[in-house]
Amino acid sequence: MDSSNRLNQYLKVVIVFFMLLCFYIIPNKVHAASSEKLHASSQQFSQQNVVKQSSRCVLDDAQHEVCLTVSPSALRVVSLAPHLTEAIAFVDGFKHLVAVDAASDHPNGVERLPKLGGLGAIGPEHIIKHKPDLVLVWGSGMHNASIHRLKSLGFQVFISESQTIEEVYSTFVRLSKLLGTEHAVHERLKAWMNDWQILFKQNNIKTPRVKGSTHPTVFFQVWQNPIITLGGQHIISDIIQRCGGVNVFADVQHKSFSVQVESILMRNPDLFLTTAQPALHDVALQRFMAQWRNWPQLHAVKRKSFVVLSADPVVRMGPRLLIGGRQICKAIDIYQ
Repeated sequence: MDSSNRLNQYLKVVIVFFMLLCFYIIPNKVHAASSEKLHASSQQFSQQNVVKQSSRCVLDDAQHEVCLTVSPSALRVVSLAPHLTEAIAFVDGFKHLVAVDAASDHPNGVERLPKLGGLGAIGPEHIIKHKPDLVLVWGSGMHNASIHRLKSLGFQVFISESQTIEEVYSTFVRLSKLLGTEHAVHERLKAWMNDWQILFKQNNIKTPRVKGSTHPTVFFQVWQNPIITLGGQHIISDIIQRCGGVNVFADVQHKSFSVQVESILMRNPDLFLTTAQPALHDVALQRFMAQWRNWPQLHAVKRKSFVVLSADPVVRMGPRLLIGGRQICKAIDIYQ
């Protein structure tokens, strides 16, 4: 009997333990495991979210998305065009430059950076060794195949192709976002754009130009032999217009192209512009006038309306373009 009671009591203990195991211990362990799994998933999602939120993404001028996730302090940038070298410095990114193209010579300090060669001679192998997070290229200065090759190697490539002042300003803004300096340089960029507005306002310019206006017509000579000029898609054409002039070849929808003397005679511009390095200004002006003296019927030749502008500020679509714009406006203003 005692033996039977002890067996019953033992069975009751086993049953109670089993019930506790089934209804309390196991569910809690499962719940704990589920909670840990959920917590891990939540952490992973949170980390993905952080990466997404910390990604700095913009569209370049080719409307391609460029994204950087690397910390701004560790960012490495290669610039393959002089105006982009100047632009990156303008938005407080000079310290991030690890290499530049051979023509980049501004601002001070750029001469100490590794030079990768001329625009047409820079291959991916020259860039890879510098391990850049961001490569800046000028769309018109690099073959599409080379750009595609850089992208296929995993580089983030920003393509620049500005045609107006507003687009240059937008380039500064987008580069500052990629660098994480947008707040630091906001007032600087705003002041740069404001200076353009003041410049155009001083010349009493209203755009777009009304057809048939009496504003002076301008011929911009890029090269002498063959004669190369600028069409309506070039930013200098935009500046000429907003400074009060009219590019005589604004109707040609190309950035630059060769032109025959006959076409220039037919359009008979009032003012001839070209560029040269400041040290060669006087020599360049004499050659410029001598080139066209055989066509005295031209308005510009009759009035000796030839102006040589400082080359780099005019032809580079960077922050110093404002200096070039002032020169263009001054030349047109003097003519008027």
